[in-house]
Amino acid sequence: MKKFLVILMVVAMASFLFVGCLPGVTPVEPVEPVEPVEPGVKTDTPYITAVAPISILATTTQYALTQASVLVDGVGVAGAIIKLYIDDVYAGVGTTGSSGAFANVGITGITLTEGVKVLHVTATLPGLAESDASTAYTFTYDKTVPTIASVVGDSSSSYITVTFSEPVKAAGVVTATWLYGSKELAYKIPVDSPSAIAASSSTTAILYEDASPDAAADVLLADYFLSVKCTGTITDLAGNVMVSPVTVLGFVVD
Repeated sequence: MKKFLVILMVVAMASFLFVGCLPGVTPVEPVEPVEPVEPGVKTDTPYITAVAPISILATTTQYALTQASVLVDGVGVAGAIIKLYIDDVYAGVGTTGSSGAFANVGITGITLTEGVKVLHVTATLPGLAESDASTAYTFTYDKTVPTIASVVGDSSSSYITVTFSEPVKAAGVVTATWLYGSKELAYKIPVDSPSAIAASSSTTAILYEDASPDAAADVLLADYFLSVKCTGTITDLAGNVMVSPVTVLGFVVD
């Protein structure tokens, strides 16, 4: 029996050696474990200390009227490249000096569109990875000048409604000089002053009819032509100034 077992072992070993020597048969090599790749060391995160023309400490809406006016100051590691991002899109670049400070990093890489924007900066030292984003700050870019969209006279209530193209500051509306003129067959040069002016909303003003008009043609009657002239400093919420003086044409309704 022992001889039989020895014979089987010899046969098995011979078979293994024979198969390993056959052409096209390659022994399976053990797989070496892959070493994890270490991430690059990041540059220290920079800090924004000021953003012109806004206040980074304000809790109210902050406005910028021009792209060129947006300039960022801050501090980071010395000798670093500072990248400015607007809404996570690269927008400009600067550098830190030996003190680590950077100043007047502006928007040079994109054309800014109007609306709410969020900016931040990063720093990069040679041989190191780009830093994490700095604290982000929000502002609204508004370069559009407000206009008077329409004027409509109300014959039954004896007032004129002035509608602006966007919200404006009430102080400028009530201190502006307003004149109006109304005529049946053609537009009349504005000659009468309203008896009172009210900013009924951020986008409308009410001009109350003169109780003692200079001429009968200045009375607001239904279907009459209407012209309104404004002279003064009226600004939108961002500070854009309306072109003045301006005369706008409309009609009187019932």
